[in-house]
Amino acid sequence: MILINDKPVTQYDIYGECVKRNIPCHNHASDLYIPVTVETEALVKHYKLRHECFQNRVEGGPWYDLPFQYKPWWTSKDKQGENHET
Repeated sequence: MILINDKPVTQYDIYGECVKRNIPCHNHASDLYIPVTVETEALVKHYKLRHECFQNRVEGGPWYDLPFQYKPWWTSKDKQGENHET
């Protein structure tokens, strides 16, 4: 079992793990935005995600931009029957 901040990682995706841990999440379309902290840094490394960082001018501090990681966007697209294959 993998622990981050003494809590087990139990979710298949980083979005679910952030929700479970009450980490603030925002998005634009399918991109997930989360604050850069020791905990989120460990999660990003655990899930081996491509990412960029930016300064959040509204909430302050550095945040991760995680492309394609906002699961609700994909879930809504699947419900609409859209094809994601290229």
